[in-house]
Parts: sequence; C-alpha cells; structure tokens
Amino acid sequence: FPSHDNIIELVLSAFEQFCRDNLTIRFPGKGNIPLVLREAQRETVRGWIKHRYTIVLKARQIGFSTVSAAFALWLVLGWPDRQIIMISKGEREAAKLLNKARYAYRKMPEWVRERGPRLTSRSVSIMAFDNDSSVESLPSIDPGRGESVFCFFVDEWAALNNQEEAWSSIA
Repeated sequence: FPSHDNIIELVLSAFEQFCRDNLTIRFPGKGNIPLVLREAQRETVRGWIKHRYTIVLKARQIGFSTVSAAFALWLVLGWPDRQIIMISKGEREAAKLLNKARYAYRKMPEWVRERGPRLTSRSVSIMAFDNDSSVESLPSIDPGRGESVFCFFVDEWAALNNQEEAWSSIA
C-alpha cells in the first residue's frame, strides 16, 4: 500500500494537472494563460491536503486567492457533498473571491464541464452543483456558523473585522 506521504503527493499531482490542463488565469499583458503552480503555491496546497489547519503568511497579490478558488472548485467538481466556504473581509471582497472560481469554471474546456457535475445555482455568493457540492463566499460578518462544511478558506485574515467570531465559527 502507498504511504501517507505518497498519497499526499498523488493528490497534489492530480490537482496540479487539473489546473494546468483545465484552468486559465488572466495575466496582464499576456491574456489567458494556464494555471501552473509556483513552488510556494505547491507547498501551500500540500499543506492543505496534509493538515487540518493551515495558516499561510505571504505577500499580497501573488496568486494565493486564485489558487484557493481553484482548489475549492477542484474539490466540488471531484467529489460529491463537499461544502466549501470562503470568507473575506466584506461583501465586495467575497464576491471577487467567488468570481475567481466562477471565471475558472467558465473558462474550463467545454468537454470537462459536460463530464463533471452540472452547475445548478449561481448567485453573487454561491456556486452549487448537482452532486450536492457548493462553493460559497461570505463576508466575515456572516462566517457560516452552524453549517456542515468540508473546508474553509479565509482570505486575508488580518483584514477581517471580527477575527474572533470567524475563528469560533470555523474551528
């Protein structure tokens, strides 16, 4: 049987291939380019796969929100009954974060979208699929207390207005 570390590497490799083969990002001056993980992003995703809680200290504007949205999309497309919640500072930021997942889904090859679960509901705050999985993006004032959630992503923790409330709802 494969070791725990080998399984983590297989899952990471599957995610990387999904990104490289199916997702594009907008890159200034170059248009749409394939989402290829950089080493720091790869290490972060490895941490998400391996550990229950992961905190990433990083600079701003280096693609971690994009990778978070891509990982959330991969989880809901690949497995049934996965509720993913992404928390941001405010409603505007929450909508922008979900738009990253929405853009990735919209730009995927049509044959990939057709083979996967169908998008059944989309609003400013949620993308729901017919496999009972969803990605929801909420402002920190409404962090998803009482929800049965598979995975939380908190974007820019330091900017949240009520960190204690957010932490108590997800921990």
